[in-house]
Order: sequence, then structure tokens, then C-alpha cells
Amino acid sequence: MFKIENHRFLDFGCRRSFLHLRYALNLITTLLILVNSVATHLHAQETGIIRGTVIDQNNLAADSARITVSGLGSNAEQFEVETGEDGRYVQETIPVGTYAIMVDKEGMSGESFVIRVHEGRTVNVNLKLEPGRRMSTWVTGLAAREALSSVFAAGVEASRSRDFEEAIDLFHRTIELNPNCIECNFNLAVAYVEVGQLADAEARFKQIIEIRPDYPAAYYGLSDIYIRQNRREEAIRVRGEANRLALERISTGRAQAADATERGLTFLNAGNVADAQRRFREALNRDINYAPAHYWLGISLLQSDSRSEAADSFNKYLQLEVNGDFSNEAREHLASIRP
Repeated sequence: MFKIENHRFLDFGCRRSFLHLRYALNLITTLLILVNSVATHLHAQETGIIRGTVIDQNNLAADSARITVSGLGSNAEQFEVETGEDGRYVQETIPVGTYAIMVDKEGMSGESFVIRVHEGRTVNVNLKLEPGRRMSTWVTGLAAREALSSVFAAGVEASRSRDFEEAIDLFHRTIELNPNCIECNFNLAVAYVEVGQLADAEARFKQIIEIRPDYPAAYYGLSDIYIRQNRREEAIRVRGEANRLALERISTGRAQAADATERGLTFLNAGNVADAQRRFREALNRDINYAPAHYWLGISLLQSDSRSEAADSFNKYLQLEVNGDFSNEAREHLASIRP
């Protein structure tokens, strides 16, 4: 009897323990589901995917090639993935940010490339391997433009903070994305000047002139370098060219602004206020100091009942032409706008 009672007691205790265990397991399972759900949600919101294909020097799929994805700036995260037999690779759940991506395999390597990962989106990066030299990589479409914009902005910020070594590195990366980017090359040249690397700066300004011979700022940059190096004749020559191009650009912009204003007046006289405003704004994009465009933009804005913007346009006109052809009319319109 004692044994039976004891057995029943032990059986009851085991059942109670089993119920507690089952409850605990259910609780843990529920928590795991919740954690996984939250993690999945976070990944969907805060990560992206990098995928692509690697080919070798014969344009054949490169299997077992190693792709390294390294975070830039304060982002120190790094990921590695290998290609399959078809040369394809994919790396999921990459946190949003800017990264350098490169590939290598058995003595072959490819050029480092900068990409921007956005949440919930996929960046396609195809890479090529070849022994003995740096090879091209490419990102197409929107991803390339966004990567360029992101790294360029970081370079500008580094320059503003006077961290010119960082700026030089970042602007070099933008040029890898787009070698013909004038602003990228120009900012790189300026950063070189700031750190005293005048030979590198000179080479970069000359590169800009090769890409765009009518870019006055590059000539002014060269002139500044030549003055620092006491190369007086060269400085005079390139500054003269800079002045010529700048005056030519002003003249061209003024003519284009006048033409756009005339077209705007044609629309305005026809009662097409929206197109008139577009032409007047186009004129100001050509030459912000072309006073008649400010005046007629003000008139068109009055007709669309944008009184505050119209007042701003009339004020800008008067700042440029105190005693101009429309000065009295501009003052009258301002008086009628003000309460």
C-alpha cells in the first residue's frame, strides 16, 4: 500500500513537472516565434540584398570566387560570399549603408567598387576577374547613380570638416563610379591642393579640361597652382583663358535668358500662365541676374494669385535694376501686394 501511494505521489509529481515543462516549452516557442517575427520585420525594413555574377578573363562563369563586401566610413561590417558553379553569388540581409565590393580568386582580382544598399532592395553587381591587372566592375541604372550621389556627399562633408585625406579617398571612389564626373574630379583636385599635393592637383585639373575644355574653374585652379609654384607665365596664360571662358559663358547665358523670357511673354500674352512661368524660370536658370525675367515672373505669379512669390520676384528685380525699365511698375505692384 505504501508503495502504491508512493508510486501515485511520484506519478503526480512527474505529471506536475511535465505540465510545468510543457508550459515552459510552449512559452519558449511563443517567444521564439515573436523574436523571429521581429527579426524578420527588422531585416525587411533595414537590410538589402547584393547579388550578381563573376566571370573570368575568358568571359566564362567563375566558380569559387570570393566576394568581399566591406562597410565604408563608420560602418565596419564585412561580409564574404563565394560564387557557385554558375558564377553567381548572393548575400542577403546586408544592413543599409555604403560598401566597397571586390572579388578575388587564385591570383586574379577585380577592381574595388562602391555601392549603396537600400532597405528592401537588391543591388546587382557583376564583376570580372583577370590576372595581372585591375578589371572593371559595373552597377547599372539607379543603383549606380545613388551610389555616386551618396559617396560624393560623404566626400563633400569630409572636405567641410577639413578631413582632406578622407575626402581624397571618397572622391577617388566617385571617379571609379563615373570617370567623367566633372564635380568629382574638381573636388578631388581642390582636396589635393589643401594637402599640398600640387602635382596631383595639376594633373586632375588638366584631366577636367580634357573632359570639358570650356570649364573655367579648372583653369582658375591651374592658375592658382602655378602662382604658388612661381610659374608666372603659365599662370597668366591659363587665367586669361579662364576669364575668356567665363565671359563667354555669361554672354551665352544672358542671350539664352533673353530668348526664354521672350518665349515666356508669348505664352503670357496668349493667356497660358503656367507655360509662361516655366519659361521665365528657365531664363533665370540660364542667368539668375537677368532682371526682366524676375519682373515678368512676378507678373505671371500675380495672375496665378501667388502674391508672396510675386513680391519676392519684384524685390529681386529692383535689387538688380533700381531705375530699370519696369522699376516704377514693380514698386506699384509691391505697394498693392503689401497690406
